[in-house]
Amino acid sequence: MTGPASDVVVVGGGVAGLACAVALSDRGLRVTVLERDATVGGRARSWVDSATGDTVDIGPHVVHSEYRNFCALLGRLGTRGHIAWHEDKLITLVTQPRVTVIRHRALTPPFSLLPDFARMPGITRRDLWSNTRATWRALAFREDGVPALDPIPALDYLRACGTSEAMIERFWRFAAMVVMNTPLEHCSTAALLRVHSQLLGHRRLHFGFPAVGLAELYAAQAIAVVERAGGRVVTNAEVVATEHAAGRHVAVLRDGARVSGEHCVFALPPAELARLEPGL
Repeated sequence: MTGPASDVVVVGGGVAGLACAVALSDRGLRVTVLERDATVGGRARSWVDSATGDTVDIGPHVVHSEYRNFCALLGRLGTRGHIAWHEDKLITLVTQPRVTVIRHRALTPPFSLLPDFARMPGITRRDLWSNTRATWRALAFREDGVPALDPIPALDYLRACGTSEAMIERFWRFAAMVVMNTPLEHCSTAALLRVHSQLLGHRRLHFGFPAVGLAELYAAQAIAVVERAGGRVVTNAEVVATEHAAGRHVAVLRDGARVSGEHCVFALPPAELARLEPGL
C-alpha cells in the first residue's frame, strides 16, 4: 500500500474510529483509517439484502438522548434529523397479551417508573421487589466503580442481587439487547448499571429510531470528511502488527504493506488491542 504520509493512523473503522478520524480531520490533520472488513461501521453498520432489497442493521437498533457523543457526531455530519425521536414516552415494550408503555411518572426516582413496570404482563409484586437491590445499586452507580464491576457478567450480578428470573427475562434481557446490542451473558455489570442509572435518573431521556440504515447515518459522511482533509479510509486492511521507531508508528498489514503516521490511535475491542499492543 502506498500513499501520502499521514499525521495519524487510526486502526479500526467502527463508530469510535470514524468519530476520531472526523475530529482530527476537522483540526486539519491527515488521517488514514485502516479497517479489516470490507465495510466500515464495526458493530454499528447496515447492509442491503440482495433478495428483498431491505436494509438490515447490524448493531444497536435504538439511540437515546444521553448518547451525547454519538448525537454530536450525527450533528456534525448533518444526519441527526434521520433519527425519529419518541419524546412522549421512555420506551414501549411489545409484550403479550398487551403492549406496555413506560413513562416517568410524577414520583421520585426510582419510583417514577414503578407504576408502569407493575403493569408488565407476567411480572408480580414479588418480581418487582426482587429488583430492588439492583435498582438501588444502579442509582448509586459512579464511574469510579467501573474497574471493580466491569469484569463481572451482568447476569451473574443480577442473580447475586436476588433479581427474579421473570424480571431478568422480561426486562433485563430486553434492555441489554436493545440498548447495548449485547446478550446479558456477555454484558458487563458496569455497562448494565450505567445504562440503568440513566434510565432511572434522567427524566427527560428518550429514545429514537434511525429512519435509515445505521451505515447511512455516518459512514459515507465520515469518509467524505476524512478525504476532504487529505486523508483516506482503507477497507480490507487488517493490521497484524505495529512497530514504533524514530518518532513514527507503523501498522503492518496482513498483505505485508506498511502504513506509517506520526501518531497512532487504536479504536479496537479490548481483545484486539491486547493482541496488537499487549502493554496497553
